[in-house]
This record gives sequence, C-alpha cells and structure tokens, in this order.
Amino acid sequence: MRERLVCSQPLRARGYHRVRINSPRILVVEDEVAVRKVIAMFLKCQGYDSVIATDAHHALCLLEEQDFDLLLSDVMMPDMKGPELYSAALNIQPALNVAFVSDYSEDSLSELPGSDVCYSYLPKPFTLAQLDNAIQEAATRCWTHPKRRVSFASAAQAKTNGG
Repeated sequence: MRERLVCSQPLRARGYHRVRINSPRILVVEDEVAVRKVIAMFLKCQGYDSVIATDAHHALCLLEEQDFDLLLSDVMMPDMKGPELYSAALNIQPALNVAFVSDYSEDSLSELPGSDVCYSYLPKPFTLAQLDNAIQEAATRCWTHPKRRVSFASAAQAKTNGG
C-alpha cells in the first residue's frame, strides 16, 4: 500500500498551510532531486518549518544565517558526507540534533569521517510516516551518552517481529 502525499485542497486554495505548534525548525540536506522534492512537499503539508539545501556547502551557509533545531541529512553526498556536515554544523549551532537518511547500511556510517557524533538513522526507502516519526524522535533527543545512536531501522524491525 502506497502513501499518497496530498495537502488539503481547501486550505491550499486559500493560501494557508497547516502549521505545527512547537515543531522543530528543520534543515534538509539531500542531493537527490526527487527525494528532496518529496521531503520538501511532505514537510510543508505537515506544517513543519523547513528549509531545503541542495548540498552540504549550501547547508553550512544556511546554518550561518539561520537557527535550526534539526538537521535532516543524506549520508552519502558528493561534496561532503552527512557525518562530516553534522560535525561542522555543531561548530556553528552546538544544540543542533540530526537524523541521517541513507541507502547505505547504518554500519557504513562508522567508517566515515565525523561519524563519532550522536545521531538518529532512517534507512531509505522509508514511508512518510517513518519520516515523520524520525523527525519527532530526533528533534526531541537529549544526548546523554557519547556516540549514543538511535536507529529507526532496528525499531521498525522489532515492531514487525513482535518485539
């Protein structure tokens, strides 16, 4: 069963969009155009305050200019890997949380420079409901242990296995 992404027609027609109260301000960094468009549309329809960056360098410029609560980043990007971006972002905004999305396994993250950071992980492909859940979890995460990682893949697997 596929999820359809549809904004409320009457609200869109009047120029209104649903706004989430107390939702995180999200910086999305995704180099794949199709994925970036779907994420952007979903976040807008769900009322999230979000800004889209096409690459890591664009994201760093935006982080210098604006405050964000959450970085939602692809892991494997051509100019800079997601963990490297997050490490650099923490120098600009130390309270920034992160959720990584990737086609690659979570194990591949440990081999990348900058992977010693705390993060949440969502494997591609993901449903819009999984994305929404990952955003909510990552935005409210309080890191109390070094390198504490939360994988939404293992949590989803546990649910399907009755765990």
